[in-house]
Amino acid sequence: MMGLGRLCGMVLVVMGCAGAPLPGAPADADRAMVEAVLADLDRTTLPAREHLRNYEPGAVILAPGLAEIRGHAAIEEHLAASQQGVSVTMRHEIVELTAFGDLVVAQGRVVGVAQPDGDANAYPFETKNIIMLRRQGDGTLKIWKVIYNAAPQKLN
Repeated sequence: MMGLGRLCGMVLVVMGCAGAPLPGAPADADRAMVEAVLADLDRTTLPAREHLRNYEPGAVILAPGLAEIRGHAAIEEHLAASQQGVSVTMRHEIVELTAFGDLVVAQGRVVGVAQPDGDANAYPFETKNIIMLRRQGDGTLKIWKVIYNAAPQKLN
């Protein structure tokens, strides 16, 4: 079997030969835009419809155990459903940020606490994610693709 490092290297060679931009550090302005989008996503009391401003109309979310969530209507429905019956506090963190021309890829995680309505207990959670943002005509970045999983809690 081929190792992940070797596979990634081969992908970069193919991208370079195909004329695709090679990865690099994003500009400070791009990092600031990504951080602003993630901070907005952390605002869990914001109505689902208002979160759509962070997503391209055809954006896709791949969530664990769910069918593909594609487009504003499906994303709004998914976000609204996730806000029902539970209070959530969360924080997105960037682990690594890479730019490929007009595509910025954020590898990260989300740490937080969920407290179901009527439950005195709060339940910590953590997810790992890849969020891809594309540059829009006005120069801003919007979410194009999201892939995430649920990570097990660390044992003390």
